[in-house]
Amino acid sequence: MVILSYWWQLLCAGLAVYLFCNINYAVIFSKKIKHQDIRLCGSGNPGTTNVVRTFGLKMGALTFTCDLTKGIIAALVGRFGFLAISGGNESVSVFAGFFLALCAVLGHMYPVFLKFKGGKGVATSLGALLVLNPVFTAICLVFAVVIILLTDKVSIFALLNITAQFIYTAIISFNNPELVQDGAAVPVTAAIGLIWAIIIFAHRGNIARLLTGKENNSGVKAGLFGKKVQEKDSKPACPQNVPEKDN
Repeated sequence: MVILSYWWQLLCAGLAVYLFCNINYAVIFSKKIKHQDIRLCGSGNPGTTNVVRTFGLKMGALTFTCDLTKGIIAALVGRFGFLAISGGNESVSVFAGFFLALCAVLGHMYPVFLKFKGGKGVATSLGALLVLNPVFTAICLVFAVVIILLTDKVSIFALLNITAQFIYTAIISFNNPELVQDGAAVPVTAAIGLIWAIIIFAHRGNIARLLTGKENNSGVKAGLFGKKVQEKDSKPACPQNVPEKDN
């Protein structure tokens, strides 16, 4: 298996990406711009959807873009950095892209500097997949717009997208002769499979609420059309002027 020849480079790059993606822009922007802590607002989740509900679409878009960029950078380092390191070996490059995407999602969702309590990995994984599966992900984004405009439930898109990406990547990997010959098809599928599993696990509460019809709107549709977000469950108010914390 050719990728084993680069195990220490992959581990070093993975650790660097994990630590880089510990940066949580929802927490940073809520404190620096709004002088509040997003973890004390709404659902308490330091992610884009909670930022949209609490501070509006502009803040949410800023947070989403920065989280998306983390995934893009991770995947680019994997695909092109390891393409150079391996002397042009496509199997190593593809696996490195998905492996570092996994490390990016883990860094965002389980940041050591925030006591392993981060976001749900949707934007970061999407950024990585824009690099790794560009055409398919672009198509998924078209469906995202439709789903959000019709339902205002980002969780529906998140769950459908990562499941479709898992299936698509597995099919493409096992139909790529070079990946199969180099023994990289299984590791690539395992990497996207782990991304799928941890994102699904992070959305277990959303899944339960979707099944019972109690899932809250994301606030994106309301923000676009200037309407107030109507939540089905009462949420704690966001306290004013929260002192900054080290975590």
